[in-house]
Amino acid sequence: MGVSYYIRKSSDGKTGSIYVSVNYYGVDRFTYALPIDKIPLKDWEDGWIKTGKGKQWNSTIEGELYALKTRLNQFYLEFQKEHKTYPTKDDIVKFLESKLDASEYFEKKKEVFDLIPIIESIIQRRIDGYELNDGEMYRTGTLKNHAGLVSRLEAYCNHLKIKMTNLSVLEKKFVTNFQQFLLKVEQKKLNSASARLKCLKAYFSVLVADGILPFNPFEKYNITIPEEPANNIALDEEELKEMEDLDLSNNPRLDRIRDQFLLMCWSGVRISDLTSFCDIDKDGLEVVVIVNKKTGNEAVIPLFPQSKKIFEKYNNDVPRISDQKINDGLKELGKMIKGLNRKIQIKYNRGGEIKTEMVPRYTMLTNHCGRRTLITTLVNLGCDYKDIMVVSSHVTLKSFETYIKKNKEGAVKSMLKQYQQRITNQLPNSTANTL
Repeated sequence: MGVSYYIRKSSDGKTGSIYVSVNYYGVDRFTYALPIDKIPLKDWEDGWIKTGKGKQWNSTIEGELYALKTRLNQFYLEFQKEHKTYPTKDDIVKFLESKLDASEYFEKKKEVFDLIPIIESIIQRRIDGYELNDGEMYRTGTLKNHAGLVSRLEAYCNHLKIKMTNLSVLEKKFVTNFQQFLLKVEQKKLNSASARLKCLKAYFSVLVADGILPFNPFEKYNITIPEEPANNIALDEEELKEMEDLDLSNNPRLDRIRDQFLLMCWSGVRISDLTSFCDIDKDGLEVVVIVNKKTGNEAVIPLFPQSKKIFEKYNNDVPRISDQKINDGLKELGKMIKGLNRKIQIKYNRGGEIKTEMVPRYTMLTNHCGRRTLITTLVNLGCDYKDIMVVSSHVTLKSFETYIKKNKEGAVKSMLKQYQQRITNQLPNSTANTL
């Protein structure tokens, strides 16, 4: 246990680099290359550098090895005293790269400052385009959600009369109490609270990467973010046809929203991939291939007649509409469709309690329902799951099945139809006609 050293032979076979092996209790063993010049292999023996007459430089290196061992031992003990837990590999590597001794390192870490202004500055950088998301500007809806996190953190701190500092967030209770605040005080639905927690976890990772926090509390304390199955719907064939046939000539706004949603219903792409699907050259093709932004996987998308009709309508230049405007417009469109006015019972967790509610189906209509609709449509057509996964770009059956498990109603209707046919075949015609 503790610190030891070894030498790793270089390609020349004559020299080697010195590595430190860190193996403290509570820390997964790891090795780290020391920023020291390579030494001749003959100058290393039994885990230590040879010293003596004519080896003055080796004596200097020996002093550095002793000093490093002392630094690491002090850091290991001081970290436990400061954080009441063991350091991780990342904690130790950051300390090594700081070039500070343990007392200086922890004294610097004791500087207390408010994190909310720092998070706000990161959001502003993203708004201004100085920080990109995989090479692209952050979407307005995403940044709006991030700003929503800040407002909830401010409300949480005001409620408990505390500050969100670089030290307070390192305690597990900061995260767990924030979760309780969202669920119990603000009575958020479980998935709404989980979305805030995911966002907070992501910003903690940014603060760690920027050297502002020593670790991410979610990872350090293995804090899980609970979720429940989302209440989602898929349009059936009749509803799809009814939406396609809506006369929206007097409402260009809803007409564009309807067309963009139908493209998602017949392609299965996420809103983030719609631009790629629309922009790709489709002339003379029956199938197009795009790369899914979320997973990096290929999606092989058939060009159904309904998609081709929309592309022709706009001469392959389909107008882009923001997520929020699409979702708002879909609620208006849903009211015009008979099946989407039917009320269904939904179940959700609010404030830690399971609740049920009867709501019209159109209230659950969002752009992501387009992806679910295509998958459910293809399942109902009897297509093989693995073939559909090529279109949807799902890699695992488990994640794919979350899109089709809501199709229970269709399965039960099929049972009733089979039962009706069986009874009809068994009874005289005059009796069967009365059923």
